[in-house]
Amino acid sequence: MRSICEFINSRDVRKYLLEINYQFTTPEAAFVVYWSKKPVKDKIRAWEEIIRTMPDCVVQEPEDAARMEIISFHVFLRKYMELLKRDIQNFSSGEGFLYSYKVYRNGKDGVLPGWYSQEEMFFTKYHLCVEHCKKHECCKYIDKIMITKIAVNQPDGQRYKEDIIYNRNMEVTDTHFHYQNGCEARLAKVFEYMWFPIPAPFKRGDILTYFETNEISGNAREVEYDLLGSENRPFVLSYIKTWNNAEMMGHGGHGYECPYACGWHGILPAGMHEPYKAADWAMRPAGTYIRDDKGNLEYAGGLFVLYTDLEYYRKPIRGLERQLRAYSCYECGEIHEDLLINSCFVIRMEEYCREVQEDCMIYCPDEILQKIGLMS
Repeated sequence: MRSICEFINSRDVRKYLLEINYQFTTPEAAFVVYWSKKPVKDKIRAWEEIIRTMPDCVVQEPEDAARMEIISFHVFLRKYMELLKRDIQNFSSGEGFLYSYKVYRNGKDGVLPGWYSQEEMFFTKYHLCVEHCKKHECCKYIDKIMITKIAVNQPDGQRYKEDIIYNRNMEVTDTHFHYQNGCEARLAKVFEYMWFPIPAPFKRGDILTYFETNEISGNAREVEYDLLGSENRPFVLSYIKTWNNAEMMGHGGHGYECPYACGWHGILPAGMHEPYKAADWAMRPAGTYIRDDKGNLEYAGGLFVLYTDLEYYRKPIRGLERQLRAYSCYECGEIHEDLLINSCFVIRMEEYCREVQEDCMIYCPDEILQKIGLMS
């Protein structure tokens, strides 16, 4: 179990699962490995270990007939690994392709974080693109490199793109491949339509953040428009969709917010291997964050991150972020709407006055500021 917990991205969720000695089922263990940010080579070793040491099982046929029924999870996992290995190998070969790349800067030493495209540079061979990245891009300022394979001269006339994401050591961490075969396309996406109620230590009113810079990558997971942005901004947790009625009430919820009242009880499992639906919906947390630099708060019923990737926010809460402390008290039932609204208004006005005062101090001599009472 400890080896599987190593693939949990969040240190807080990882620690909690170890403390409660949580026993993963076979599908849960494989699911955790899939969503890990570790290199693909480590994931493959973990999946092989799961097949050797954990029991086989059946995952019931999903409600959507377009999805796959997994009769043997071991067989499915072997087929998935074979497909993944083949596609990574094929990515580096073939005629009629160009390669380009972009990098994710981590914000160290004042470098603005985010994806930076290098699409004006094209390479006719994969190894030329990799060698260029190793020579010019693999440094402490870069966390990820996405190499894109572009089909430009195919016999069928179709143009498409495929992506592989690497860490700064040029190890594969994620993939996004193009499939013309429907069965292969469904096989490649199976993990993204699974979800499991994996325990987490979080409760309503906690101030949380994503465990690292915005990255929900590859197969619709590299979401550059993440509501939390690329700066690890905090948010106040309202609930997690995998909570059932008892858990909702136990985590500080109200009766009218419970799954049956809200109409989304259909995603809750009657058994561990019940029909699965998209993890990017069922495992999203709901919460409130600061939307813009004016301090406007916004509630989102599904933030673009799995709750197993969340961590407690450990940075000092200053400036407009102080509103989140008030909202946390509101979510916990310690204050009512009137005090919440007034508190947030006061905080915004304080920050506005501070900014105006700082602007004045830039252009005015100290003796004038002291004379008019803006400087002690």
